[in-house]
Amino acid sequence: MHMFLLEETLKVFRDNIFGDISKIPQEIQKLLEDSEHSNYQNQALINAYSGDTSALSGDIYSSMQITLEFLDKGLKGFLTGDVSAFAVK
Repeated sequence: MHMFLLEETLKVFRDNIFGDISKIPQEIQKLLEDSEHSNYQNQALINAYSGDTSALSGDIYSSMQITLEFLDKGLKGFLTGDVSAFAVK
C-alpha cells in the first residue's frame, strides 16, 4: 500500500474509532475510489481484489483493528492516536 494511502486510511480510522465505527470501511472505500489518490500501486491493490473496493476496505479496516489491539496489548500507556504509518510499517 502506498504510504500516502496508508496515512489517509489511518486518519479515517483514528478520527472515527470512538464514534460511528460502522462508517470507517465506507470512508476507506471512498479514499480507494477517489481519483485524486489513484496511482499505479493503489490500482494494483484494487486489481488484486478484482476491483472490489468494498472487500478491500473491509480488510484494511480489519487489519487496522488487529494492529491496534496488538499495539495496545504490547505497550503500556498506548493511545489510539499513537497508531501511525511508521508503527504499522
